[in-house]
Amino acid sequence: MTYIYFDESGCLGVDFSKPGTKKHLLITFLIINECRPVISLVKKVSRTLPKTIRKKRGSELHAHHEKHITKKRFLNGLAGKDTRIATMNKCNVNY
Repeated sequence: MTYIYFDESGCLGVDFSKPGTKKHLLITFLIINECRPVISLVKKVSRTLPKTIRKKRGSELHAHHEKHITKKRFLNGLAGKDTRIATMNKCNVNY
């Protein structure tokens, strides 16, 4: 079975007349045939985080909040797995 995880980054359906609103949208897909190795990787990388952060988030990772070394650990581990990554980028989104 194939599993697809996706995440979006950017502004979806917000008021572009407000200052600070970004006009970019990025959608990323992680496509895998077996989810167990990726789940194990997330747990393994999460265990390297300080205990106070683990209590708040559990085994959830957020790239925006993580330190560079944590992101690097996850991506290096992901590189050894049978995965495919696809992205869609749209600049200057107009609704």
